[in-house]
Amino acid sequence: MSPYDLGQTETVKDYHIQAGSNYIRYKPTYNREREQYGYNPRYMPEAVTFDKHNRPFIINTVYQQPNNPNNPTSTAWHGHAKPTSNNLEDVYIQTLNADNSQWVKYSVNEIVKQIFPDAALYGGTKNRPQLFFDYENNAHIVIRGEGNTSYYLYSDDTNLTDKSGLNQVHWQVAKIKGIKSAGIERNFSPGQDHNLPIIALAPKKNKHIDILKPIIDSQGLKTDSKGNLDLSNRVTVYNAENATPSNQPGDPGFALGHSGGANVLGTYNGNTIAVFFNKDNQYVNQDGIVQNLGTGQFASTYDWNNNHITSPTYLENTYSNLVNDNKPDSHNAPAVLIDSTGYAHVITGAHNDKMGHFRSTKAIDDSSWISQFDDLGDISSHDLGSGRGGFTYIAAVMDQNDKIHMVVRDTEYKNGKQRYSLAYLSAKKNAQGSWDWDDEGTTLIEPAHLPYSNYYHQLNIDNKGNLYLSYSYLARNMNSTEYAAYLEKYPDAEIDLAHDPVMLASYDSGSNWRLVTTDKFIKQMDIIPEPSAAACTTLLISCLAFVRNRKK
Repeated sequence: MSPYDLGQTETVKDYHIQAGSNYIRYKPTYNREREQYGYNPRYMPEAVTFDKHNRPFIINTVYQQPNNPNNPTSTAWHGHAKPTSNNLEDVYIQTLNADNSQWVKYSVNEIVKQIFPDAALYGGTKNRPQLFFDYENNAHIVIRGEGNTSYYLYSDDTNLTDKSGLNQVHWQVAKIKGIKSAGIERNFSPGQDHNLPIIALAPKKNKHIDILKPIIDSQGLKTDSKGNLDLSNRVTVYNAENATPSNQPGDPGFALGHSGGANVLGTYNGNTIAVFFNKDNQYVNQDGIVQNLGTGQFASTYDWNNNHITSPTYLENTYSNLVNDNKPDSHNAPAVLIDSTGYAHVITGAHNDKMGHFRSTKAIDDSSWISQFDDLGDISSHDLGSGRGGFTYIAAVMDQNDKIHMVVRDTEYKNGKQRYSLAYLSAKKNAQGSWDWDDEGTTLIEPAHLPYSNYYHQLNIDNKGNLYLSYSYLARNMNSTEYAAYLEKYPDAEIDLAHDPVMLASYDSGSNWRLVTTDKFIKQMDIIPEPSAAACTTLLISCLAFVRNRKK
C-alpha cells in the first residue's frame, strides 16, 4: 500500500476557500496548508486522472522515501519535494484499493524496467507523466526518459481499475525513440473523442511537430521486434523545412513540460487540432505585417478519416511583460479545448502578460471549415501594464456546460507590491454565443514571499464536472530569514525545491474550493460491483506490477 496512508486524520477542519475573497494566505515563513489547516493527506497529491467509474489515479514525480521511516507522513523532510533532475527513486501511480479502504501504489519504474532494464525515467520538474483512460477504461501512460526517449505504457487489465489492489496488473511497454518529449491528449473538455489517445511528439532538433495515434489490436500494443512503438500512424502536422520562411512559422514548438500542463491537442470526430508557438523571432502575417516581437501562436488540424492536413493558422503574437519581448518565449505556450458542439477554443499563452481567447468559426470536423477563428478578446489581469505583471502557465479544462475553468500564475501588482499568486479564472457562454471572462478578484493562493514564486500546478476535471487542482509551491530569491527557515524545516534538502504538494477541489463549478481528503474522492465515485474484501491479502495489496510481454 502507499507509505503515506496510515489512516491518519487528513485535515483538522473542512475549510471552504473562495477565489478573490476567502483565499489561502501563506504566512512567514513556510506556514502553508499543512501548518494552517492541519492538511496531512493519506496520498501524495499531484496530477489526478479518473477512470470511467470516477476512481482517482494520481501519478507522482516527487521524492518518495522519507528520512524518517517511522513517520512517513511528516512534512519536515526531503520526501515531499519535487526534484529538478532525474535523480528520482521512482515515478508511481496511486489509487484506492477495491473496497476504498486504503491507497495503493504501482511503480512505473518497475513496470518499464521489466522490459527495458536500462531505462532512466525523468521525474520532478523534468517530467509531466500523463495518464489517460479510453472509452473502454483501458489505461495509457506516456513518460519521459533520458536519451531523447519516451515510454508508452498500456493496460487493459481490470485489476488496475475494478479490482485495484487485489491482484498483479498486466502492462505492455513500448519505447518512443528520437523525441525530446511527448504529451498525451487528456479528457479536459466535453467535445473530445475518448477513443485511442493522440500523442504530441516534440522532436529533439528537427523543425517540425508531429502527432501519433498508437496502434492497438487484439494482440495489444503494436511494436517492432525491439519493443519500439509502431509509428505507422505518425503524422507531421507542420514541417518548417518545407515552408516558405516569410509567411509560415520558421521553428514550431510544443511546450510539453511547463507548469499548467494544458492540452496542446484536441480531437473531435477524428479531427485533431494541434496548437503550438513559433520559436523563430520573425513572422510575416497574412496581411504582410512583420511580427518581430513576442511569440507567434498557431493552430493546425489533421483529419484522420481523410488524411488531410491544414496549413498553420496564425492567431496572434503574445508577450513576456517582464522579459525581453523581442525573443520568442517557450512560456508562451497555447492550449486548446473542444466544446460540446465541436468548436475549438484556443487560449494563447503569455509570460507575465495578457492571454487571448480564440474560437473556431465552425466545428473542426465541418468539411466547409477553412481553419478560421474568431478573436473573442483578451484575458488580462486588471493591473496589466509595462512591467506590471500578468498571467503565465495555462491550466485549463471545460465542463459539460461549456464553461471554461483556468488556473494561472498571476504576477500583477497589488497594494504597490508584486505577488506571484495562483489565480482561478472562468468564462461562461453568453446569449450572443461568445464567452464572458471573470478575470478579476481571482486569487486562490497568495504567498508571503514577494520575489519569484511558482506552483507547478495542474488542473483536471472528473466525470461529474468536479475540478481538481494540484500544486507544489516554490519560492526563490529568498532573504536570509527565509533561507534560515527553509533549512530549519528541510535540513537535508537542496535549496529552492517545491515542497509539500496540495490538492484542492471545487464541487460547485469553481465557486468554492476545499482541501481534498480521501473521503471526498470516495464520495464522488460511482458504485461498482466490488470484489470480496477477504481476498485482499497483505501480499497482494503490495501491488507489485509486472509486465506481460506481447507475443510476437
